[in-house]
Amino acid sequence: MKKQFSRYFILISIFTCLAVFILVVQKSYDNLISASIDQQDYSLIKTVSPNLNIQVLDEIEKRH
Repeated sequence: MKKQFSRYFILISIFTCLAVFILVVQKSYDNLISASIDQQDYSLIKTVSPNLNIQVLDEIEKRH
């Protein structure tokens, strides 16, 4: 009886440690992925208008 109880306890301990290890790895990976997504800078994606403002160019020419 005692030997069977100790095998059962060891089996449950191994599965518990495995489950805790998997949860820790999953949470760490989730933190890694979410941190890299949040840090993206979208200010560089703004488009630039190809149309030139002629009035501004005339003002620049007047200064020189």
